[in-house]
Order: sequence, then structure tokens, then C-alpha cells
Amino acid sequence: MTGSSYQSGDQSIFGEKKESRWPENPLQPCFQIEVRRRGRADVTVMFAPERWGSHRRDLRGWSWPGRESCVIPFADVLSAVDLATGEVLSRVGLWTTVLHHRDDETPWYVRWADQHLMVLCIVGFVLQELGKFKSSMRARVNSAVREAGHAEVDEEGFKFIIQAFREGYQGSLSLGYQVTLLTELELLACRNLALELLAVEGKDASRADAVFARR
Repeated sequence: MTGSSYQSGDQSIFGEKKESRWPENPLQPCFQIEVRRRGRADVTVMFAPERWGSHRRDLRGWSWPGRESCVIPFADVLSAVDLATGEVLSRVGLWTTVLHHRDDETPWYVRWADQHLMVLCIVGFVLQELGKFKSSMRARVNSAVREAGHAEVDEEGFKFIIQAFREGYQGSLSLGYQVTLLTELELLACRNLALELLAVEGKDASRADAVFARR
């Protein structure tokens, strides 16, 4: 897991003191967060951030009932409600609100959280079966992404996701394991795209099912 580029819980950077609006010892939740858990049922979490606890990748704080220590990857957030104002926040909106003291942009794995697993699986499949992912394939990938119910990935998004793939963002996770985390719609869209790409290259269509069939 990649930590923040800031030190000491984001309290300072280059000697500049940062301020946080979050209490040091919250006694009640600030947000109602809908959390996606791939491979399991989604959950609703009543949550309060821990001062300086959250960073670019993870929300850290407390959940209720019971006020228990809680860590939620920002990428797993579906939406949130600010309990003080009633405002509905997107994943990026929550990131910006909780990390209000930061000056950098929302990272790609938060901005493209809905799409990046699909793209990583498709890129992995193409490299495994066809040897090279070509920029001309991006339009087909976006068709699959739309088929799965997600917004298209722009050029910058593809650049970040493919670069992350090359740098081993998935760690030790195999392509086979990542495929098990896809939703049914995502899996079907990936399989349909795999069949299309194999047909274009004159490759064995059975390879699509070998990778993208639900076990």
C-alpha cells in the first residue's frame, strides 16, 4: 500500500504548518459513506475522520455504532453524505473535503476507481495473449467500460492506469485473481472485448473464456 507523499500524517510539507478542521477525538460521525466491497455486499458506514489520519489512498478514523477504528480506501467509496449539511459527495468530493489541507490533485486510483480494475484486467489480458496493448485499442476498451455501466476513461486516465500497470501497481495479484473481483457486468464486458480483440488478431477465441469465464 502506498502512503502519502507528506510526512507525519500530512501535518506539514516543506516546513509549512497545516491546519485540520477535524476534531482530535470525534465523538460522533461526520459522514454516512456507501462503501463498495468487491466480491461481497456493499455496506453503509457512519464515519468520522481522525485528525491527520487520512492520506491520499485511505480514509482513517472511526466508525459507528461502537466507535471502532476504521480504514476505508478512498477507491472503495461509492458516495457519501455530509451529516452536518446533508450534501451528497462523490468519491472525489469526499477526498477533497477530508483532505482539505492538501494542494495536490486527486490521485488517478481515486478518480478512476470505478474503471481501473477493468482496464488493468484488459491490459493484462492483451499483454498475455497478444503481446502489446496499442493506443488504437482504447476506444474498444471504453466501449467495454460503458457496457459495464461506467463513464469513459480519458487519455490522461489511460496514461496513468497503463503506467501503473507497468510499474507493478497490482503487486503480487495475478490476472486470474483480479478477474474474480470484477462484477458480472464488468466480466461480461471484458469477455466480449476479449473475443473482439482475439478475432481481429486471428487468435483462438477460447482464450477469452479461459480468462474471463466466472469460476
